Amino acid sequence: MRGLTTSRSARLLLLAAILGAGLAVLGAAANTDAALIPAQVNLPAHPNAPQYLQVDAKGNVFLLRGDTLDVYTIDRDQVGKPKRLETTMPPDKPTAAAMSRDASSWALVASNRVFHFVDGSLQSTPDVGWLVTSVALLRGTPVAGVLPMTVGQPPLDRPPAPPLVMQLKDSTWDTLIPGKLPQRSQAHDPMDVLFADHTVKLTSDEKGRLWATYPYKGRLVRFTATGKPDAVIVLGKGTVRYPADEAERGKAVREDLHKRGYTSNQATAGAFTAQLALRGLAFGQDGTLYTLLSSSITGGKTALGRLNPATASFETTPIELPGSGELSMAAGREGLYLATVEGRADVWRVSWPTLDAATWTEFAEARVSSSLGPSSAGTQ
Repeated sequence: MRGLTTSRSARLLLLAAILGAGLAVLGAAANTDAALIPAQVNLPAHPNAPQYLQVDAKGNVFLLRGDTLDVYTIDRDQVGKPKRLETTMPPDKPTAAAMSRDASSWALVASNRVFHFVDGSLQSTPDVGWLVTSVALLRGTPVAGVLPMTVGQPPLDRPPAPPLVMQLKDSTWDTLIPGKLPQRSQAHDPMDVLFADHTVKLTSDEKGRLWATYPYKGRLVRFTATGKPDAVIVLGKGTVRYPADEAERGKAVREDLHKRGYTSNQATAGAFTAQLALRGLAFGQDGTLYTLLSSSITGGKTALGRLNPATASFETTPIELPGSGELSMAAGREGLYLATVEGRADVWRVSWPTLDAATWTEFAEARVSSSLGPSSAGTQ
């Protein structure tokens, strides 16, 4: 299978993924024993909408609201007056966002297009041609994480392998990091496997290096400027986990769609049931990596993990957060900020003194590349 082309069935799958994710959020359990409890940031009244945290090279934290495209600065637990990005974007709300280290440009993903803003003004960008899952800015240049699934007009010069990350260069999208061909699965829904195996979330660290998080596998990979992997962190088994009631969830989604008037002759659909392993990622100004480990890795509640490059030791501490979905993260001057991406619009902060005083425990199921520090308990 040399990659797929989106169709009505793919769009129904995305709907099913949203429904499945909602069921997972409702199933979260609370346990506050010895857990960090983040402080709430005071936000202006807004309807629920996607929101994305970013940080500049000076440690200033910014919040983008997906419904209005207003950009707020955050100082401790307060937000400043917003500045709005000027655009005539489609009505679809952004599904991913990134800001440059000098805060002069933004890149957003909406309707499977990458929208690039410089000094608040929208720049012209071509269609990516593949299904986009995330975006980042490397030295001001947009890069996009994609699935091996073409969208719209297939590329005229089809590569031997589908891309994993594409880079905007000279008004065209070129492959920066090649991906892999999707594998058919007999045990799970093929589209479920495709999304879980190939979805990546892109982030740049304090030195502008590109990282790709495989959120359903619990893997983080750092790449060189030429797109070569040079460091890997594996948390847990490094494989996708599916719930025991996977088949029942798929049946429930198909029955629901049938009630809405969709038949098997029009489209096929399945529930997206892969369990989220990593809920977010951020880098401190000192190079410390922070990530949120979900219950599928910890076996209990969400844990905040950190990797100090000076020791390459990966440690975790429990943290009290609602739900189990993706969170946007940013490490600023006044602490670590976290924001819901979907659902109720919340933003929290954990101060650096609070993080320093927390009880951190070495995470035994972490495998860390030796290139990430002078020593490591486990080397990938």
